[in-house]
Amino acid sequence: MFRPEVLDRAVKGLALVAHPVWMPLYINGLAWSAGLPALEAYPPQVFRWFTAAVALMAVVLPLLSLLWMKRVGMISSLEVPEAGQRRSPYTVQALCLGGLWWMLADLNLSPWLTRPLLSSLVLVLWALVWLERTKVSAHAMGMGALTAATACLYRQGANWGWEAIALGGWEASAVGGWSPSGWSPSAFLVPAAVLLSGLVVAGRLRSGAHTPAELLHGWGAGLLAMGLGLWGLGPTD
Repeated sequence: MFRPEVLDRAVKGLALVAHPVWMPLYINGLAWSAGLPALEAYPPQVFRWFTAAVALMAVVLPLLSLLWMKRVGMISSLEVPEAGQRRSPYTVQALCLGGLWWMLADLNLSPWLTRPLLSSLVLVLWALVWLERTKVSAHAMGMGALTAATACLYRQGANWGWEAIALGGWEASAVGGWSPSGWSPSAFLVPAAVLLSGLVVAGRLRSGAHTPAELLHGWGAGLLAMGLGLWGLGPTD
């Protein structure tokens, strides 16, 4: 149906979009746009500086470190295909997430903002510990975490309809929650996350980056770590 070279380009593009380094930023965006009362109470400035902090510490610094590691020969490519080369990138990511967690610890922010960072740190450390035995799929871990975050937010009545996304987290309650008819466009977000996870996992399997066991291990770990981190939270927490 598709030429192999077209399919391979699509797999690479999906792997880039679903790279685990983006996941803290994706989950942060989901939380702010979900219409949670706890986050609506914050002024817009809090959204801006918190998102900027996550982008800098969880995305920009790790990416810059990857570029530097490739330049000096510590890793063979930005995909870090060899398990032995992943120790340094994981260590940098853990230090960045841990540093961000430490800086936010005394600010008494909503756990919807801080717990995803802690769960992400746990996942990076988990992958680091398992490097001696197996190369757990970081892509699958990220997608499992994203699926769990989507499910936990949806469980609280979050509504990511186009109106809510356009308005932003602070005014989303006007259109958030369940619609009068009982139907919500957000009902498709959780199955969409599962479907996207399947596509990412299939792509990683096709590219030969991981074995089925490594992919299943990663997705399950991401789902469990983020699910436990957010489980029990209410919309006002």
